[in-house]
Amino acid sequence: MRVTGRGEERSIVTTVSIHPLFIAGMAILILAIGAGAVAAWLNIQGCPGPRERRLVGLCTLVVWGLIALLLWLMTVLPAPGRYLLLIPYFTLLPWFVYRVSVRRQMLRRVESLESRKEGSIADGEERNQA
Repeated sequence: MRVTGRGEERSIVTTVSIHPLFIAGMAILILAIGAGAVAAWLNIQGCPGPRERRLVGLCTLVVWGLIALLLWLMTVLPAPGRYLLLIPYFTLLPWFVYRVSVRRQMLRRVESLESRKEGSIADGEERNQA
């Protein structure tokens, strides 16, 4: 297909170009999303108990959703609004991560105590049967 303008013919392929930094940025973005997905999966799989695994899975989905929402809003909103979005991102997201980590530590301790209690009850029943 040829594009004509000012008396000369040029191919569309030569008129449309993508900046190399855009390609590099997209490659880095794809690598970052892939690494984040692997890290999230390994974090969920590394949880010892079912309640902790459920909490980590839910929080992982929430954080991925918030990051996707932030990136979408950064592309849609005009210049002053998109920069103001970073204020709650850099204040509320660390607070959310802190609260979830405290909750996760509490769940880990509770599940550890419950497994010890169940183990000691099972040991006591075996002693009574013998």
